[in-house]
Amino acid sequence: MASAPAIVHPGDPLVNRLYERAAASRWGVSAESFAAALDRSARQALGGRPPDPTAVARYLESLHLEDLALACACREGRPEAWDHFMTHVRPELYRAARAIAGDAGRELADGLAADLYGTEVAGGERRSLLDYFHGRSRLTTWLRAVLARRQIDRMRAERRVASLDEGPEHGSDDVAAAATCRGDRDGSSSTELDPDRPRLVAMFEDALARAVASLPPADRLALAAYYVHGVTLAELARLRGEHESSVSRRLARLRRDLRKRVEDELRTRHRLDEGDLRQCYEDAGRLGSLDAARLLADR
Repeated sequence: MASAPAIVHPGDPLVNRLYERAAASRWGVSAESFAAALDRSARQALGGRPPDPTAVARYLESLHLEDLALACACREGRPEAWDHFMTHVRPELYRAARAIAGDAGRELADGLAADLYGTEVAGGERRSLLDYFHGRSRLTTWLRAVLARRQIDRMRAERRVASLDEGPEHGSDDVAAAATCRGDRDGSSSTELDPDRPRLVAMFEDALARAVASLPPADRLALAAYYVHGVTLAELARLRGEHESSVSRRLARLRRDLRKRVEDELRTRHRLDEGDLRQCYEDAGRLGSLDAARLLADR
């Protein structure tokens, strides 16, 4: 299958200017390689939407260019870039890992560092986790988010093992129930309901998906950790390096914001009234398949 035409082109005056701002030549990153990284970042941000040149240029100007250049060089395995990473970035990685995972932080950070360096080679190219860094945040901020996600995955794995030992009476199905709300749990058939209700539910689910997609990745991660993966407030506070009460207030604010965004869209875009909105909330969990894990997945 032929690849889609590039959005960002080497030699473009904007790309040349960004290359200089990033000081990418310091690490031996070529202008072509840096342009390719900018192109990947722009494509990821667009999510398949047609590119608008003005919006793309504004987006590229907003990136953390020096961090993106360092990531490019590390992905290419350049020794001088890795020396800089080990001296200036790895200490931050270890501190974040200790804050997130306590005594297990060193192992967590070392595992991430190995995946950043890349242990597989396919088609003559290094495969590195840095392929997924697009410069929208600082490299250290992105690394902390990856550490937090891996810690959540580790806790989930431990809980799965514990639930096998404890048996169903300990509520091992709670996480699965929270993650996916399947239809007709009360025995009602959808054919017994107003035929317009599935349409309302589809509108509701679409509005909710849009609202969730608009959240910053860190907020989606917090919601997924608490509501899908069963991470406690205390554990989430440790993951985020915040006080438990702050995390609780943040989650409450996110719930309010999501509800407001959903209802605003349903009122303005679909012209639903208050009765329709109430019906949406009542039927969504019964008729729909609100897959919270999918909705909250990092995009």
